[in-house]
Amino acid sequence: MHTTNGHYPMHPSQHPMYYQQQQQQQQQQQQQHEAWYRYQQQQAAWRQHQMQQQQQQQQQQQQQQQQQHLHPQPISIEQSYNAILSDTTSTTKLKATKTKPKKKQSTTSSLNEESMMKYQ
Repeated sequence: MHTTNGHYPMHPSQHPMYYQQQQQQQQQQQQQHEAWYRYQQQQAAWRQHQMQQQQQQQQQQQQQQQQQHLHPQPISIEQSYNAILSDTTSTTKLKATKTKPKKKQSTTSSLNEESMMKYQ
């Protein structure tokens, strides 16, 4: 078996040390890649979420303006979005941002009633 580099008597891929090193490198690269991929997905999801929010708000403005005060404020979303951008490693910041469940419930219920009214 011919060798391109002199200090490996057997083929590099068969050398146990070389193989271990390669595996470790691959694992590290994979972890980095996964983290980056997760970060990308997170960002994409947030962008989509923001887009949906904006569309919903526009639709609601067109339909009726008295419901605006019921709609959850987009500020909290922007804040947590910025938190993700500034520090992608900690997910605790997301949990820390105050979401107002009562407000959200009131919006969903009123929206449901609204759609029921339309169908009747």
